[in-house]
Amino acid sequence: MTSAGAWEAWDWLEVSGPGVDKPGVAAQRTIAAMRARGMRVRESIVEGEPFWATPEIAVVPALIDATVGCLTRSET
Repeated sequence: MTSAGAWEAWDWLEVSGPGVDKPGVAAQRTIAAMRARGMRVRESIVEGEPFWATPEIAVVPALIDATVGCLTRSET
């Protein structure tokens, strides 16, 4: 097993529609590969509009909140 080094803990945030409770298939494969390399991955689904697919400015407040939560959470 390859050591993850300094980047061993990750938060995976995925924006999705209502009622989705786990990351998509491609994300699940990536998360599994990261875990196989010894990385700790905490996955979260954030309900919101797919801002990357609209020509207009779209804000996903839940994604902002989740990101701030990841950055301010202390690992214990």
